[in-house]
Amino acid sequence: MSSTYNHENVTSFICYSSPNEGDQLGTDFDKEGYIDLELLQSVVPSKDAVFYFYGSIPFMEAILKALRRWNIPNERIHYEVFSPVAILGEK
Repeated sequence: MSSTYNHENVTSFICYSSPNEGDQLGTDFDKEGYIDLELLQSVVPSKDAVFYFYGSIPFMEAILKALRRWNIPNERIHYEVFSPVAILGEK
């Protein structure tokens, strides 16, 4: 897809949870909606990867849920929450 940036060690895949009318699939973003397990499995070459993510709580909870379903161990999951009281999965 044209919005995907490729580098020897970096690949991006852009998801918009709610694209605007002017946002073009394939130009501005690669998928509508949150990241899910099926998407992760299609863009990450191995489940042996180390996962880093940050963003809104709903976005991060979606990724964490997918990683848990994929049986990724805690030591390979890293995230940053931009709220002093927010901890994923402990609502």
